[in-house]
Amino acid sequence: MRTKVECVILDPQNDFCVPNGSIPGIETGRMLVPGAHEDMKRLAKWIDRNIQKLNRIRVTLDSHHRIDVAHKWFWKDRYGNHPLPLSEAIARNGMPTFISSKDIRAGVWMPMVPSLKPRMIKYTEALESAGNFALTIWDDHCIIGTPGAAIVPELQIALDNWCQEKFATVDYVTKGSNVFTEHYGAFAAEVPNPEDPTTQLQTDLIKSIEDNDVIVWAGEASTHCVLTTMKQAFEVFGADSIKKSVLLIDAMSGIPHAQKTFDDFVDEYQKKGLRVAKTTNFF
Repeated sequence: MRTKVECVILDPQNDFCVPNGSIPGIETGRMLVPGAHEDMKRLAKWIDRNIQKLNRIRVTLDSHHRIDVAHKWFWKDRYGNHPLPLSEAIARNGMPTFISSKDIRAGVWMPMVPSLKPRMIKYTEALESAGNFALTIWDDHCIIGTPGAAIVPELQIALDNWCQEKFATVDYVTKGSNVFTEHYGAFAAEVPNPEDPTTQLQTDLIKSIEDNDVIVWAGEASTHCVLTTMKQAFEVFGADSIKKSVLLIDAMSGIPHAQKTFDDFVDEYQKKGLRVAKTTNFF
């Protein structure tokens, strides 16, 4: 019986991967992950080499509104100033802007709409109690309908080639459109909203991925969306299904300040059977 192989590609989008100016007349790289463009070029070549071996390809797409809890426009300080997004915060302070429940209670940061304050205190408390990433102010990125939200051109060509050769369609999964919660993982938001099914754990989707003999993981950024998506999947997978998983380590890169978290995750799950490979030697 033929081996069923699925490749799951996390957020291979221009704003994460393609430096601005690389595509004439199109703004990209709003949230550039160092090394991501080369990652996606390698992944595209790997797909082209292995078209016949890949039964399914699933691609997640970060899809944000301009107003978003993790964008500066959502917040102000007591003087009406917006918080610094990641690129400016790193350049000025050497670290991102984080917003805690304590900050909101003290009025250090306040939502632009005052009536949202209780909701945002509850939200940040939920992040903190779950041990999730702190609320981080990112540069505006992957805004719905903008070129930055599109798939890296080299990878898009490889995906199109796969579709034509296999007479198949890529399964696209969008995430991040609820403005009141961050949504790193493909299968659930950081704090699911019971009134919004798109933020809740997508168990059926995880099970459909589990129903393969080999599950290949790639994408950006390894430290955030890849890490969170795989953790969500592994919490649903049986122990044997973790052993089906292969991390294409040269088809993902991380955000430097969070690299240790990802490295610890890989170390933990390699002991449970997660395999690590490169595009040059897998298949």
